[in-house]
Amino acid sequence: MGEIIYKPAYLELNKQRFYCKACGETFTAKSSFVQPKSSISNSVKLAIAEKAAEARSEKAIAHDLFISPSTVHRQMKIIAQQVKSKLSDILPNHLSFDEFKSTKDVEGAMSFIYCDGTTHEILDILPDRRKGELEKYFSRFPLKTRARVKTISIDMYKPYIELIKKLFPNAKIIIDRFHIVQAINREINRCRVSVMNSKRKTNSPSTIECRL
Repeated sequence: MGEIIYKPAYLELNKQRFYCKACGETFTAKSSFVQPKSSISNSVKLAIAEKAAEARSEKAIAHDLFISPSTVHRQMKIIAQQVKSKLSDILPNHLSFDEFKSTKDVEGAMSFIYCDGTTHEILDILPDRRKGELEKYFSRFPLKTRARVKTISIDMYKPYIELIKKLFPNAKIIIDRFHIVQAINREINRCRVSVMNSKRKTNSPSTIECRL
């Protein structure tokens, strides 16, 4: 039952079975407190959903509700399946693609996320960012819908570029400026290290100036 004044609360529920003389079948009485074949009350399941909305870890939620982290994880997966939005046949004019490190329970090393490029509203999250998986996902949108997309903001991940050229015929590719600056800094640093290494092999005055 969760907690009452910061103390664990338990409900001892005795299941009563009934026998139908007409059909010879037996059945168990139902309760509004807990679903059939479940040892967690509906109030605890609701509390898990409410605490998950606060961006808390599974371990912290489990500690507050006096249940195991695996129970929280299992319930959150059930909730995710229930609230997962159905695929819409509408895509905004401007999209943004990105990725983040996947959790251990998915195959891909990086997961995929995309959002509305104007409102920044997250549209969906996929467990794999590989090109084949993304093609299967976006191919479900009608060509007419994909053709309405005007711009897609991405990093310099090559499969994104190939995907856009193949499935979004009218979309212009916008490379995120953060990744452009990052690439420039990386190249400047590579050149700097190369010059420094070459100067170490000589004793010319320019070597001293470079080190200073």
